[in-house]
Amino acid sequence: MTASGTVMATIGAGVASDAAGNTNAASSSSDNVVMFTRVIFVNTNAQGINDGSSWVDAFNSLQSALDLSGSGDQIWVASGTYYPSVEIGGTVSFPLKDGVSLYGDFDGTEASLAGRDWQTNITVLSGQIDIANCYHVIYSSGVSGVLDGFSITGGNASGEDIDGLGGGIYCENSTLVIGHCAFFGNAALSGGALYNYQSALLVSDCIFSSNMSTSSIPLNCGGAVYNEISDAIFTNCIFISNFSGTEGGAVYDDASDVVFTNCLFTGNSAYSAGAAIATVSNALVLTNCTFSNNMSELGGTLNNSATAITITNTIIWDNNTPYDIVTDDENTITVTYSDIENGYDGEDNISADPLFVYPEFNNFNLTQSSPCIDSGTNVNAPLFDIVGQVRPYNGVTDIGAYEWQALD
Repeated sequence: MTASGTVMATIGAGVASDAAGNTNAASSSSDNVVMFTRVIFVNTNAQGINDGSSWVDAFNSLQSALDLSGSGDQIWVASGTYYPSVEIGGTVSFPLKDGVSLYGDFDGTEASLAGRDWQTNITVLSGQIDIANCYHVIYSSGVSGVLDGFSITGGNASGEDIDGLGGGIYCENSTLVIGHCAFFGNAALSGGALYNYQSALLVSDCIFSSNMSTSSIPLNCGGAVYNEISDAIFTNCIFISNFSGTEGGAVYDDASDVVFTNCLFTGNSAYSAGAAIATVSNALVLTNCTFSNNMSELGGTLNNSATAITITNTIIWDNNTPYDIVTDDENTITVTYSDIENGYDGEDNISADPLFVYPEFNNFNLTQSSPCIDSGTNVNAPLFDIVGQVRPYNGVTDIGAYEWQALD
């Protein structure tokens, strides 16, 4: 990237092109060394020579860019719908490559990552192949990389062994940074959107919506996410309307260390346990999260077995479950500065209607008279809320995913 922010893509020795396809001589001197990062461009509507060297000459296929890429490369993908084509197991997937960063949600003219508008330009990775669906839209094995700015849909992991895991992404032995992604309409026996095995994930600003774990077999869980023997951090994420036929309507954690900060869980459901989260993990940390309108016939909003859980600045209110928190050992759970509907022992916890703005329309901002305003703790609290508003607004952090702000 140049000092002006223009990304330079190496296309030959000593020659580079900018994102618009203009060619420039590469230069370096002792006082002005320019480092080039190769960017490979993808646009399903590009009509140039389709060699990936610029937006004008972008590849039409994401897989073509992946085939060309090597460690250190970035792949920029314009809005449109892209389908996997590499056979892995019984169907096709997009196989991630080690050291390669994928960025989507471009309009096809940008010269920098900062120029993206991921709310307007939607880049879809779809597993809906003909009349069938692929097992995994994305497959990651032994990979370190970035996935940022994609809508991932249509995966259906209905096969055997790993082909029943992770309809959106199957991830094993990998280290991934995932941001600004939407996972919707994926299904699997376990981990409808994402199955995370022996991996480390940083997930931020993502939405998991209408994903499902399709099996009623007890070991198949996690409507949206299944973490197994992994480390995972979720920040500023929304889990909405995910379903599990067994446990963990949104998330199931198994022998993992998992952290959720500024996350919203609503409309998730599980038949037996953990309308939002079920865990048999090593550790679970919830900070400034909101749980509302989740449903389980038999269990709690959270179900815990043999896990050390720390809950701080969190709202658990108006869930359609018999219990708020179900655990086999209350000594493993620490709840402080939180609003729990049926109450919970712990420092400065409250049990009072949080007075959301319009919860029936999934607006879980706090009204001005909410008892959750200025009722949290600043210790280990995030500096921003789920939508990027500064915390604390009045000097003391609010409880929940949203920090109340006075109208200008």
